[in-house]
Amino acid sequence: MNLPDGNGNWWFDYENPVQSNLNASYSYHPEILWGAATPGHTNDPYYFGIWKPSDTLNYYSHDSTNRLINYGNGCRIKITDTTSVSTAVAAIDSIINRIQNGDYPSNGYYQMSIFMSEYHFWDTLLTPPNTYAFNGDFLAKINAITDSINVRVNQNTMEWMNIEDIVSNWKISYSAAPFYVSCDKQHVLAIDENKITENTFAVYPNPAIDYVTISPQKAVHTYQLLLYDVTGKFIYSRNQVEGISTLSTKGYKKGLYLIKLLTKDGVYSTPIIIE
Repeated sequence: MNLPDGNGNWWFDYENPVQSNLNASYSYHPEILWGAATPGHTNDPYYFGIWKPSDTLNYYSHDSTNRLINYGNGCRIKITDTTSVSTAVAAIDSIINRIQNGDYPSNGYYQMSIFMSEYHFWDTLLTPPNTYAFNGDFLAKINAITDSINVRVNQNTMEWMNIEDIVSNWKISYSAAPFYVSCDKQHVLAIDENKITENTFAVYPNPAIDYVTISPQKAVHTYQLLLYDVTGKFIYSRNQVEGISTLSTKGYKKGLYLIKLLTKDGVYSTPIIIE
């Protein structure tokens, strides 16, 4: 592939197919921008979310006609030899808590990236010089962090997904709607769902144990009921619902879910916790 120009603004060159330098009959069609950074890492964008940057000068403006999709890295967690397991897990839990308590928009897409340098997996041996031994302690630390994440996966507050599957889910479940939140929450582009007024429906009890009741508070003829998990994965739907209805929550893993109610006037969405 053609090399970048080294000025830090070359990524937009890949908006169009890139001709191979090795074989003129081949071209590349990049789609996903992952690991966005600035030259010298002076002001890297620490953002959750997915959107299509308009251009190099308007990186946080979404242009649905563009090819390139920016995949946010989230509030990056960097693991070093001095990072404790509890510190890494606390950083993860803080994001989950901010979503659950409404500090972050509940209908967004949140990715978490954990970075580590490969050299931490090796110990330098001074005799003989320039030789290395495997660092079992660092591997044990990564395993402990992974085990902690798996606990939260089992609680249905997180999910393991690769980048390609996340982008695919964004296209299908989110209709490729742009969304981002900066880690300092200074910049937010929330998904516009054309929400109807908050008092159109009552959804209770919340948290739910065995069931949740959906009760229209206004004249709503029919609506569609949809349930998503915290990652935006579609779980359940019921069409042509009229009046008060109940949704059984038995058999679902404990955790945060999103109920969406679609009417002819718009969309009502609310997070619920299943215990």
